Amino acid sequence: MKKKLSFCIWAVIVACSNPSQESQPPIAQVYDAYLMPADVKNMVGADATPQDSARIVSNYVESWAKMQLLYHEAVTNAELDLNEIERRVLEYKYQLITHAFLQQYINKNLDTVVTEQQIRDYYEANKSNFELKENIVKGLLLKISDVTPDKAKAYQWLRSQNRSDWEQLRSYAFSYTQNPIISDTTWMPLSALIRNTPLREEIRNEVQFLATRNYASATDGEYLYLLKIFDYKIADQPSPLEFVKETIRDVILNQRKMALQHQLEVSLLEKARRSHNYRIANR
Repeated sequence: MKKKLSFCIWAVIVACSNPSQESQPPIAQVYDAYLMPADVKNMVGADATPQDSARIVSNYVESWAKMQLLYHEAVTNAELDLNEIERRVLEYKYQLITHAFLQQYINKNLDTVVTEQQIRDYYEANKSNFELKENIVKGLLLKISDVTPDKAKAYQWLRSQNRSDWEQLRSYAFSYTQNPIISDTTWMPLSALIRNTPLREEIRNEVQFLATRNYASATDGEYLYLLKIFDYKIADQPSPLEFVKETIRDVILNQRKMALQHQLEVSLLEKARRSHNYRIANR
């Protein structure tokens, strides 16, 4: 019986895809709900075998029937406030449509160019809103294996206060170490820089470490980890502009979006008033 049903469903799909067939009987019926061939016509890919197509449609028919039976039972026997449900469905429909329209309107009209000066002006005017939540650094992290040459030199460059030695350390990082992390031009949280390294045990108090030292080393028995700090900022200090630049850009764009929406709403309201399509009773 199952094979016969699947064959019938496949035959219906084939007949539905034939343009000479103007109308077809429903595939399934549950009370006064009908599942038509057009409802499943595009469900199956062109490269699917007849057996696969029949199975896919058969599963969908069964799922559709269960949903219709539950719906019929609910509206006929359950103690539901159908008017409230309809109101909520209509409200949700309005929200979906207006949201999609607003997205299209904003995408078409939004000025997405945010200049460096605009970012800096916003930062200066709202600096108190950009306090650091964690300690951040500009630094260099090296992971050196036991077979890496010139480890003694690398450690010497690490402890040096001479910037030319720091350049030697950078070159060494690219030449000999595994996946060096170099963050000497951008800020990043110290905790993120030393995550998954034995340096976490070495640096238990980040504030004390940053205030007294600019390098650290630790080993896990197989690799030696070298950390060099070039600059740092402590939590609760104002964030450097570079660290929050993208956040400020997003804030500015979001403000523009809200302004666009407000302008659109005001424009539509005025237009409706002028055309007498909007009024409030007793006003």
